[in-house]
Amino acid sequence: MNAAEIIEEIRGLPHEEKGKVVQFVRELSEEETEIAAAIEESLADIDAGRVYSSAEVREQLKSWYGK
Repeated sequence: MNAAEIIEEIRGLPHEEKGKVVQFVRELSEEETEIAAAIEESLADIDAGRVYSSAEVREQLKSWYGK
């Protein structure tokens, strides 16, 4: 299934179900925004000479994703 087919299916959903799709997309967007901000922060740290070990980075990732 491609994006156009998915969009067409969404158009056919009842209003309440469309709301669930909108909420799902918002949550995805928020996650992407958080990831982009973390990358920017990391790059700023590197530029400022603050470098972390791979173990420190893994621990931070675990705290974000609960894994």
